[in-house]
Parts: sequence; C-alpha cells; structure tokens
Amino acid sequence: YGDYSKVLGGEWMDGIKGVAEAKGYGDETIESGVSVKFTADEDSLFWIEKEVTNACRVTFRWKASCEPLFKGDPYDYLSFEVDGEEKGFVCGDIGWEEKSVEVLGDGIHRLRWCFQRDYEGSAGNDCAWLADLEIVSAKRLTFDRGGATEGNVPDSLSLYEGESVILPD
Repeated sequence: YGDYSKVLGGEWMDGIKGVAEAKGYGDETIESGVSVKFTADEDSLFWIEKEVTNACRVTFRWKASCEPLFKGDPYDYLSFEVDGEEKGFVCGDIGWEEKSVEVLGDGIHRLRWCFQRDYEGSAGNDCAWLADLEIVSAKRLTFDRGGATEGNVPDSLSLYEGESVILPD
C-alpha cells in the first residue's frame, strides 16, 4: 500500500498501468489539510479500491487539474465506481466538490477510484485529488409485533449513524 492509506485509513488494494501513482499529500487547499494526489504519465492509469460489506453511504471530496471534457468525453479524469459501475468523475480545472453515493444491498461491494490520462495532450497539473473520505454503514431497524393483536407494525428501516427515526403512528 502506498502512503495514501495513511490519509484514507484502512486496508486498500491498488493497480497501475504505465507510470502513475497516488500518494498522501499535505494540502492546504482542503479543510482537513491532507489529500491523496493522483498523477499519471500519458496513456497511464492508477486505481485504488476498498471492499465494504453490506449497504453504506460513501462521502468524499475530489478535484481535478487536467484536460476538460471534449465533445462530452473526458480524456484525463478521476472516476468513482461501485461494483464496476461508474458513479461519477471529475476532470478539467475544478475546485473541491463533495460527492455522496449510497451503496445498496447485502454482501461485499468494491469501491474504486481511478485516475486515467489519455495518450496525448496535457492541461493544468495533469492530476486529481481525493480527500475527506467517509464510509458510514447502514443499519437495519426492524420492529416486532410483541404480542399485540391490533395496530400496524412499521416496515423495516435502513438508516445511517447519526440519523433520526420518526416512527409512523
């Protein structure tokens, strides 16, 4: 694992094609003061991924300084995927944006951030950043009739740590 695991915490897997890297970075442009900086030479990519169990909410901040969209297509970009499905990307010269994704369903889920540069062209700093990653597990709240013979039992609810629950009736 690279020093990015110190910034993000926990166990990570990574992969590379060409000359690329992600590393922890002292960053005064974000409130937390640290981020992970992704860089890559032309026609290269670097990804980091983490496995989570069951439903959760993934929240993070990201920014980019690279080639912008061209005719609707990104050429250099940082993407976020859940189980192989892209949930968003950043490219161009943009400041910090917050992203929040709900990961649904039981079982193992793979979260992946991948920075990719195309084979030609350069813009900005040719890199992207990731910071303030938070993964909050969903909890299932179920209700039991408890011997009652009348009234409705609410359906099961999914909620995240810190959320309030308002019960019907």
